[in-house]
Amino acid sequence: MGDSNRLQFNMLSEAEFEPILQLLQGGDPDVIAQNAGITKEQLFRMRDDLLAQAERERAKVLKVPPVKVGRNDPCPCGSGKKYKQCCLEKHETVRQTNHMAEAENLKAKQKEQDKLIKCIEKAFGLLSSQQYDPAIRFASKLITRYPNEDRLHDIIATCHLYAGDFEKAIEINERRLEVAKSEKSYFIEHGRYRDSEIDKPALSYYYPPQTWLQKYWIALKAKDYQALFPVKENTKIMALLKTLQTADDPNKFPEKHSQGLELRQKVLRGTLEKLKALGPEVIPYILSLTCKYSWAGLFVPEILSVYKTATAIRALIDISMFGFGYASGASLNYLENKVLLLPYLRINMLHMGNSGPGNFRQKRFVQPYSPTK
Repeated sequence: MGDSNRLQFNMLSEAEFEPILQLLQGGDPDVIAQNAGITKEQLFRMRDDLLAQAERERAKVLKVPPVKVGRNDPCPCGSGKKYKQCCLEKHETVRQTNHMAEAENLKAKQKEQDKLIKCIEKAFGLLSSQQYDPAIRFASKLITRYPNEDRLHDIIATCHLYAGDFEKAIEINERRLEVAKSEKSYFIEHGRYRDSEIDKPALSYYYPPQTWLQKYWIALKAKDYQALFPVKENTKIMALLKTLQTADDPNKFPEKHSQGLELRQKVLRGTLEKLKALGPEVIPYILSLTCKYSWAGLFVPEILSVYKTATAIRALIDISMFGFGYASGASLNYLENKVLLLPYLRINMLHMGNSGPGNFRQKRFVQPYSPTK
């Protein structure tokens, strides 16, 4: 019999129930606990749980008046007595029991929420350390208990994306997008999510549709970029790319935030200038970096901005819709340069219409995605 969770006494067998009855009948708790193979503390806790459950069940039978009744008012039960001389004490007991039960539920829910957050942090840690298969297994196990926890679905989809299984990442993102749209409609109508109790927060954390739409878009583009990667690699570009990716090494660059970016820019400036000087040939090599939320990916918009080719401009448009903070913002800033953008728009409208997330005219998207919608 478990010691950590509240017992459900309707699920106990007669043999398991017997020690509690013996204790209630005045038996020696030491002897009863020893015969049952449990500790005395467990025995007392089982007894307390039984009594609390019985009180809650009794409270459910009693109907507390929905409006406040004065102590000297007639009792709502119809006895003709004053309320204080009839049902007041019983109703107060019910109210107190209900408050205690609610407090217990909230406390248990908060405890479970804290435990869930720690598990999610562990799963993200596995993802960050590139342990994709263990992260998928761990998050998938948690999903059986928390099927609508979007952070877990995000971890699994991102693991598949980073491991190169683009179709699986696309499938998860597309499915969660539909769920998010449905939940948003439900929330607007009811003021709560389907799996939450009225006036109490849901345990699961939902992403808004826009977040899943961005992740879906990233997975689609990752697949497209992989198809562009040269079959025969340029060793010089690959060496520079490897150096650029040292930006993601926390041992080499432990600094974070703006300080970390400035330091990486300073150290890797020579590598960035060499990549720019090589010309548009480097574009297929660096595009895959943009689909990962990484330091190396932050430098891709700067490299792309020096080229006025259709592929470079298209890639900046793609990244601007990734929702990746600095990288997306930098891409938008480069695109605001009309000298860079307008020739592309004039000459390559047909190219834009036939690309996009697979193809904008395919059944996946009926219209171009905009991060403002």
